[in-house]
Parts: sequence; C-alpha cells; structure tokens
Amino acid sequence: MWTAKGLIDFEVQMLLGFGLAFEFPLVILVLNLFGLVSSQQLASKRRHAAVIIFIAACCIIPSTDPFSLSVLAVPLYVLYEGCIWIARIVERRRAKV
Repeated sequence: MWTAKGLIDFEVQMLLGFGLAFEFPLVILVLNLFGLVSSQQLASKRRHAAVIIFIAACCIIPSTDPFSLSVLAVPLYVLYEGCIWIARIVERRRAKV
C-alpha cells in the first residue's frame, strides 16, 4: 500500500532521473561542438550506446517493469540517433567555413 511519503519519494526520483537522463543529448552535442567527439565516433559506438542507455534506464527507474524501462530507454536512444544527425550537420557546416 502506498503512503504519501512513499509516493512523493517515488515521483521525485522519477522526475530527477528523467530530467538528468534527458540532458544526455545536450552533453553529446556540446562535446561535438568542442570537437571532442565526431559523428563517426558516435555512429560506430551505437551498440555500446544502446546497452549503456538500457543499463542506465534500469538504474534510474525505481520499478522493475519493462514498460517503465522502455519509456525512458527508447526516447533516449532516439535522441542519441538524433544527436548523430545533428553532429553530422554541424561538421558539414564547419567544413564549409
């Protein structure tokens, strides 16, 4: 049975976990802007990134159900792929200048 404190703790943990997790793409894009990672490096490490994203989602989500895991992991992986595309665009623009 849920108590008010238990529910608030659960929701705070979920909000913090999701909030921090969704900052991950910004970190990747900043690293790309500084030239520390390239789109080729990101693309070559897709499999590693997928595993790390799912492991991180397991650690962040306080429940054990696969749906909650997917709610966090799938959008993070899609954002990772989006970061690869954005990194390619940034690199092309940088090469033109």
